[in-house]
Amino acid sequence: MDEWSRLLRLQDKEYFEEVKRQSNVFKHYPLLKDDKMIFDNINKPELPAEFKFGEYFAPYMIQMDYNNNRWQEVLFKRYGKIGIEPGMSSLHYGQAVFEGQKVYKTADGGLNIFRPLDNFDRFNASLKRMCMPELRKPDIDVLYKGLKKLILLNKDWVPEEPSNLYIRMHAFASENFIGIRPATEYKLFIICSPVPPYLNGFAPTKLMIPEHYTRASIGGTGEAKSAGNYDGTLVPVEEAHTKGYSNCVFLRDGGYITECSAANIFFVINNKIVTPMLDGTILHGITRDSIIKLFKQYSFDVDELLITVNDLLFESYHGNLNEIFMTGTAACVIPVSELLYKDQKIKPTFDTGLITTFIYEKLTDVLYSRSDDDFGWVVKVN
Repeated sequence: MDEWSRLLRLQDKEYFEEVKRQSNVFKHYPLLKDDKMIFDNINKPELPAEFKFGEYFAPYMIQMDYNNNRWQEVLFKRYGKIGIEPGMSSLHYGQAVFEGQKVYKTADGGLNIFRPLDNFDRFNASLKRMCMPELRKPDIDVLYKGLKKLILLNKDWVPEEPSNLYIRMHAFASENFIGIRPATEYKLFIICSPVPPYLNGFAPTKLMIPEHYTRASIGGTGEAKSAGNYDGTLVPVEEAHTKGYSNCVFLRDGGYITECSAANIFFVINNKIVTPMLDGTILHGITRDSIIKLFKQYSFDVDELLITVNDLLFESYHGNLNEIFMTGTAACVIPVSELLYKDQKIKPTFDTGLITTFIYEKLTDVLYSRSDDDFGWVVKVN
């Protein structure tokens, strides 16, 4: 067994007891001493010079198990393979949810995270919708402390702007059974991955509106960040790629605009900012909410409305559709230069408009501590 494997065998009682004897920190951090890994002297993999989105993973991760009707303690582990069985229920019935946020490296080397407690709240909402056990406040408190320590452990993997370290928190049913009922055992992991800007970053992109596919419907799971909400978008997005479009904007019944496969969407119509209202089919985007608040801070009106694809066709035909942009943790803010619906192209007046540019700059200035954080959104990890 190599050194890493020996050190990371938390089930090794002798080693675990030795770690506890050496450590002054409380029991939830058995592999930490003075905020550093006890085995930091062992060589760790370095951040690759080049990387694609989600291709590489930072050396350390967090694991938290649910059994005996409660979430157990937080464990820090080396990133690596986990053991599962073919009968694991989430492989069959899809009880799985996730969250995403980023670490932003500032010009002076600081590490920022953005509205992390809102991510925990949304994670809990997704857990509840998928009939999975929610995190209690004590669970969130210890995970939040663990998250900040995990970022420091992986700090060498935080790339320079405009790239980021993406944080993926996910939970899934780990009980081995085949039957349609909520599982009794779950696993939660927090892993980290260096990522470049989503799509082409702050550059115009083109989206397709699928005619025969929908992402979510009223009464469904559209506002939950569940695994099934994303795999259902793969076929239409692949079709969009074959036509030269980077992603999709989805409709629900009645022809109402909802969201992209991994982002919310905004329109500027007659110089007025509008976005689809949250109707149960749309993810409660934290970036979406932040952008609405920023716009209002600078005296812009934002209307959350039911918007149909026919509304867009009408406004575009009459020259009133000024700008389109998408927003999200991965996307940040991305201008949209064209929508394709059936054989009709919906084009805004500006590929990258002044309002889109304005809000992109205001948001990124907050994320990277280049401007005042009037809302108290940024948490400085180091």
